[in-house]
Amino acid sequence: LSSLKDMVALTKLYLNKCSLITGDLSILKDMVAHDIRPTMATFSIMLKMYSKAGAFQQSATLLEKMPEKYGVVPAQRLYVQHISWCIRLRRGASALQVYRMLLERCPDSRELDSFLTACASFNMLDTACALIEIDPARFSAKTLQDTKEVLEKKRKPALATRVDAALRAQAERRPPDRKS
Repeated sequence: LSSLKDMVALTKLYLNKCSLITGDLSILKDMVAHDIRPTMATFSIMLKMYSKAGAFQQSATLLEKMPEKYGVVPAQRLYVQHISWCIRLRRGASALQVYRMLLERCPDSRELDSFLTACASFNMLDTACALIEIDPARFSAKTLQDTKEVLEKKRKPALATRVDAALRAQAERRPPDRKS
């Protein structure tokens, strides 16, 4: 019966797409009122609709409220989807906001190199530097070096210096190689 309830809820979500665009989350209230607990699938679909509508702030707000309000902790992939979407659409502030949430709620997240690669591709170089400065250990040394080279090539010496500082700090934290 739970899967039937989910199907009804998801159908309702599709039918109420227009209300989601305006930020109306009454669909979630209706679900809870009818003892239909929103699932990860419910939220995944809602976030996808927000992305198609260009509703960055509503998407970020939903990700933020899911755990305490609905008892559903977003999967790491939902944060990654939002951040990638924001980078593609040149919404650096929203990407950074959700990136901080990702690190807080999924502390084991590692190797998030795809964010820096996307930032370089979409010329979001300030956003790339901000992501690095939040926690440089989340990125591989190779991707940090590649990002630094892109910044140098694009004649952004101040940003390249910031990435170089992160590279040096990362190298200092790395344990020395042991010789047998």
